Amino acid sequence: MKQIGMENWKSTNCDIFLRLNDNFEKLYLPNLKSFPTEVSIEIFGSFCLSVEEISNFYSSPNVTLKNVPDQFCPFSNISIIQEERIYQENYPTIQLLKNQNLENVKFPKLHIAQLSYSVGIPIEFSLNHESLSKNPKICSEIMHQINTTDINFLLIDRKNCETIQKEFAKNYLVIDADSNLTEKELIPTFKNVKTIFGTIIISRTNLTSLKFLAGLESLECDDIPSDPDLNNPKNGLKLYKNFEMTEIGMINWTNTSCSVQIEMYANFSNFNVPNLKNFNSSDPNKNEIYIQYNYYGKSEDYVCFSLEETSNFYGAENVVMSYQNQKYCDHLSSTVFASSLQFSHNKNLMEIRLPNLKKVLGGYNPFVITGNNGNFANNSKFCCEIRHVLYNPPSNVPYVDRQTCGIFF
Repeated sequence: MKQIGMENWKSTNCDIFLRLNDNFEKLYLPNLKSFPTEVSIEIFGSFCLSVEEISNFYSSPNVTLKNVPDQFCPFSNISIIQEERIYQENYPTIQLLKNQNLENVKFPKLHIAQLSYSVGIPIEFSLNHESLSKNPKICSEIMHQINTTDINFLLIDRKNCETIQKEFAKNYLVIDADSNLTEKELIPTFKNVKTIFGTIIISRTNLTSLKFLAGLESLECDDIPSDPDLNNPKNGLKLYKNFEMTEIGMINWTNTSCSVQIEMYANFSNFNVPNLKNFNSSDPNKNEIYIQYNYYGKSEDYVCFSLEETSNFYGAENVVMSYQNQKYCDHLSSTVFASSLQFSHNKNLMEIRLPNLKKVLGGYNPFVITGNNGNFANNSKFCCEIRHVLYNPPSNVPYVDRQTCGIFF
């Protein structure tokens, strides 16, 4: 097979997964442009994308692309006009707009021979993936390829390369595929770093964790995202396209005013940030801090939170989590001695399940649930489920918001 060739396929709400043979050349799906729901397109193999496919896939907010090649099919419909110039007055000659999945742009064969005097901005990128406007390397490479020193020749999100460079140097720490330090070399580099002001972006690396930042105690940002959209973030910790990463691993990270956005792949299993408990925004008008994590190629059941992380994240009033139903890492298999078993003041806690709990013994109230977000006290089903797994429980177990479950029996 050399191509799919379904040229009249226009719409789908299904995921697409392809593992291609060596003879495959192109998709040839020129009209597939409507994606009513969120879909994933994952393709393994060497092939090229057409202009139509690039536009259709990258411009749809509902499409998540994985393993997409950076090879594009040769253009066959471009004419070189010698005597006549075609342009729209006062508009850029080249525009890349609203391609939310577009993370990189290269024009290795683009050479500017002549521009009309009425073209204000020759090249403009806007509202694409944030990496285009945050990474000055992309901007400078394009400027170098077209051999120009005009700082306004290329604008990305209304900023020229000079502005992007200044903002980047001030606010961003980026480690990506072009970084020349290994994981072992990063450890002594950041050994004495306790506080970072700005954004940390780790992308397209072979790092297995961020343990080289194990000494970091505080990550502070000037502003907080107004929404949790991973493709339109502002400041924070951002991890994406790190296929070997298994955890965050910043064990001393305690304070942050930044949001967290993570793309999780098959090897990612847990957060391992047990001490992250203080979430304070520097802007009183943007007090919500987002912890967003998206799963790629795996079930959410594979990633777990520790007891400390569960308490810290769900107990903070200003933290917004991506998922409310989350797997927990710790499975207690023996007797635990404590004054009582308590779930208290977890404002995001909507559900409690303890399928392996067998018996609760203690003083006056050995099992207390109080001050959480869920309306547990008036939920007879919840009481029944808890008592059902216990062996001969006393009537005051569990004690929920100053009421006993015995009122239902």
